Amino acid sequence: MEPFLLAFARAAAVVALHPVFGGRSLPRPAAAGVAAAIALAVAGLRADLAAGGLPLPLAMMLLREAAVGAMIGALGQAAFGAIEAAGRLADDARGAGTAQTYAPQTETFPSPLAALELQLATAVFWTAGLHATLVAAVASSYDAIPAAGPLHRAGEGTALGVMLGVAGQLARSALGIAAPAVAACAVADFLFGLVNRAAPQANVFFMSLAAKLCLATLLTAATMPGRVEAWARVWSAERAAWAEAAAALGGR
Repeated sequence: MEPFLLAFARAAAVVALHPVFGGRSLPRPAAAGVAAAIALAVAGLRADLAAGGLPLPLAMMLLREAAVGAMIGALGQAAFGAIEAAGRLADDARGAGTAQTYAPQTETFPSPLAALELQLATAVFWTAGLHATLVAAVASSYDAIPAAGPLHRAGEGTALGVMLGVAGQLARSALGIAAPAVAACAVADFLFGLVNRAAPQANVFFMSLAAKLCLATLLTAATMPGRVEAWARVWSAERAAWAEAAAALGGR
């Protein structure tokens, strides 16, 4: 029973925090069922989950496992936050940054293009079978931080450095994803500025809003193959960051 409970605590934190599982929009019974399924798979694959006995009381070990799962989920939130930021940058560039819609994955109110980015990225994540990679990452996390093994405090500073480093990398990725739409909106602003200079009586402001909306949406659709590759790099950075942070926390 103890191996299952330890695996469930880690998996439950991942399911609760990682955006691909739906956040709070996923009913709690369904979230518990998904976490239990992952825990059963992990407990079946990792016969050594608690073979050496628990170094701490079970309640403290469950909290520790939940903290490890929370780190995996937080990295997932950072990755999808970068994708959301790309859409928000494009909406800011076209003058629609104040428009908001609700995104259940991240439990935030992103701009329209940011919400579109999140929905498309989530669909690609599941249709590409990357959820299997996420489950495999949860299982392999026990190689770096065993359930019954010690958590070396000496590595905490290094793990924090890894988390800060991946945050910067994801921010750069967001700029790269948003670059085509932002550049197109900047060019449109420049051209409409010339029109306004030549014909001050023209209602350039309202014309530019519609033009920039069309440009941003068309470029988002036209660059979809490249966006899928960019999203894949973001998710790869997430997995690499987890591996580095876990190695640091595990003292390896």
